Amino acid sequence: KYQKYTKKLKSKGYIVTGYCGKFRSTIENTSKRIHSLQEQIRRLKIRSLLVKAHVLISCDFNKSIMNRNLK
Repeated sequence: KYQKYTKKLKSKGYIVTGYCGKFRSTIENTSKRIHSLQEQIRRLKIRSLLVKAHVLISCDFNKSIMNRNLK
């Protein structure tokens, strides 16, 4: 149902974008952190049929979206 709606938007000329938040992690290994983030983006693109995915440099998921994006 969600992808059907997204396809309808795209057919009307909308560009679908999404974002992932990079947040504090307990993963020490940089390559594992990068792989984890890349996997999140890959899944987001598949699920949401994204054209672009953006990554927030630092994200506190306890804050509202509006406050997160003001940094």
